[in-house]
Amino acid sequence: MSTDNALLTIDEAAERIRMSTRHVRRLIADGQIAYHRLGRAIRLHGADLDAYIASGRIDPIHDEAPAAATAGAFSLTSGSLNGKYTEDRS
Repeated sequence: MSTDNALLTIDEAAERIRMSTRHVRRLIADGQIAYHRLGRAIRLHGADLDAYIASGRIDPIHDEAPAAATAGAFSLTSGSLNGKYTEDRS
C-alpha cells in the first residue's frame, strides 16, 4: 500500500481496497475511516485507507515451544471401526 497524499473519490477508494462503494460509504457513515468533505463531495486520503487496512490486521499466534506442546499428545485417525475415529498413540 502506498501512502500518497492524493485525494480519492469513493469509487476510487473502493477500487483501491477491492470493496464495493456501498461498503466504503458504510465505513464513512460508521466513522471507521477518516474522510474530507469538500462542499458536497467526499474525498479520502490514500494514507487513511492504508491506516484503516492496517487497523484490521490480525497477527498469527505462534507457539513458543511446539515440541513441548506435542509431547504426550495423540492424534485421531480414521480407523476401521465403521468410519469412527480411533486414537493413534504413536
